[in-house]
Amino acid sequence: MPLQPTNAELRLEDGSSAMGRLCGFAKSVAGEVVFNTGMVGYTEALTDPSYSGQILVLTYPLVGNYGVPPAFESERIHAAALVVSELAYEYSHAEAEKSLPRWLEEQGVPCLAGVDTRALTKRLRSRGAMLGRLVAGDDDIALDDPNQRNLVVAVSTRERVVYPGAGKTVVLVDCGCKASILTELRARGLTVIRVPWDYDFLDEEFDAVLVSNGPGDPAACARYSASASDISCSRWLRALAPTSSNSGIAATTNPAGRRAAAAATSPRRTTATP
Repeated sequence: MPLQPTNAELRLEDGSSAMGRLCGFAKSVAGEVVFNTGMVGYTEALTDPSYSGQILVLTYPLVGNYGVPPAFESERIHAAALVVSELAYEYSHAEAEKSLPRWLEEQGVPCLAGVDTRALTKRLRSRGAMLGRLVAGDDDIALDDPNQRNLVVAVSTRERVVYPGAGKTVVLVDCGCKASILTELRARGLTVIRVPWDYDFLDEEFDAVLVSNGPGDPAACARYSASASDISCSRWLRALAPTSSNSGIAATTNPAGRRAAAAATSPRRTTATP
């Protein structure tokens, strides 16, 4: 049975706003407003740790029509809120377990529906990602910049985990790693050593290093790791500084003489394409 929506408003830091219907969990939230242009994959996007602290705007006009199948990038929703043009309460998918509105309510995530998300996306694209707040009823809250915090701490693995394989060994520095990254590495027969974002991996035996994407401002890692651990981001990135490159992958030798390849992706994302 459809949830009973109430009126809500998305207010951006530039003074613009968008009215809509509040679905999912009824609460006000604040964060960085970003957009995703994918036609499908809303369950993967919502559970992507890279969206932690962000209000996610989806440009596709109908969201939720295939419900919530077990296709996730992590164990929970990381986006602070969802903004869509039309939210489907009825769904059709052989593996769907529940509707998207019901899942959002269970996860404590609000959704603003009935918004011209393409017009909103044009504004975000021309002016850049902005802070905003989703206000439910009269429950107004202050703006909050998630990039002022080290968001990686909350989404990184807490301990070293080894996934045995038959091939070479890759150290996966988890700054908010998606499940699909780990799945693809293991599918290629690689042994994966998954470590926390501030872990000193230079004593490991490895052939390559992959620094995952993740949420927030990458500079926060360097600021916080210096006090959190003897091995800071700046130190291990210097240790893996490229001496040569091939096809965009940096290759170097670390202090112990082992071969390493470092490939880093930006933790901060404002757009995504299918």
